[in-house]
Amino acid sequence: MAAVRRLIVHIGTPKAASTSLQAWLAGERSRLAAVGIDYPALAQADSGHRRLALGLEGTLGQAARQKEIERLSHVLAGTPADAVILSAEQFEGAPEPADVPGLIAAIAARHGFRPLALAVVRPRPGYLNAVYAQHVRRLFTAERFGPFSVRMEGHPRFEYPRRFKPWSDRKDMDFAAIPLTASELSGGIGPRLLAAAGLAAPPDAGPAPRLNVTPGPATIEAFRRLAAQSGRRRLGRCDGPARAALETAAEAAGWNRSRFSGLAADLAARIEARFADADDAFARRFWGRSFAEVFAGERAASAGSNEWNGPAPESAAIDDLVADILARYGRPERVSERLTRRWRIPG
Repeated sequence: MAAVRRLIVHIGTPKAASTSLQAWLAGERSRLAAVGIDYPALAQADSGHRRLALGLEGTLGQAARQKEIERLSHVLAGTPADAVILSAEQFEGAPEPADVPGLIAAIAARHGFRPLALAVVRPRPGYLNAVYAQHVRRLFTAERFGPFSVRMEGHPRFEYPRRFKPWSDRKDMDFAAIPLTASELSGGIGPRLLAAAGLAAPPDAGPAPRLNVTPGPATIEAFRRLAAQSGRRRLGRCDGPARAALETAAEAAGWNRSRFSGLAADLAARIEARFADADDAFARRFWGRSFAEVFAGERAASAGSNEWNGPAPESAAIDDLVADILARYGRPERVSERLTRRWRIPG
């Protein structure tokens, strides 16, 4: 009897090394193919499979849904590989009525594949910290971390076990969770994901790039101040270039030598306590240990807050940069020569 081929579906979670993983898989595509692993390129300028995930859940309309069903069927019917990998954070967040896990399982079965859903999990406080940094960098909020964390704690995106349930409780699909810890990922996120599926990485594969990393506290403060001045509204269509310019300037100024953390001890403890029972049950089911035991090292390493709470040496420079960003990108007709010269941003 021929061995069942595997369809490995990396479902996230968000802010858990997905961008780095997808870049590694895309960069190693030819080497993976040489050892019988297919990481299909389904869309230009997308190292992952975001469009496939959104299409299958129906977000892009019924015509797009049917097109993505046919696209996935075509990949599975035509590949000579023993394993196919799909990766998109949007798989994990698909609305339950769309039954994306069931749809994928049915398509896989028709082509002789057994699906395995893989989720990468990080401690809730670190996840919330990363989500905050992302929201500030996109100018969605000018809040400090404390109020933001209180507001977001009840958001459904933080209910790991409930969000995984459509994937983890199926009879026609396997499920595994990978804890995002230094020890688990010592060999890299790519090889670790393959190992969870019983596969080995190509012997000549390179390391995964570090992408979408949380910036330093001064950079976060600069984005927060820009957001506080209605930056998103005032920048309009120049929002993207303006944020990129701020990132470039902050990096040149050396503001990212350490990563931002708003995790004061009391905040981290409160966040952990809120989800403790559900997290512990999940950890014991899939890892055979408590959640606290699995993430003990990460909890110790992330302890403490470096969020700004008053004047600091870079405060005047941050105000200066924010003013220049708004002068250049908020009013394109008034290009700031000082911004170009001082912050080394191309004109």
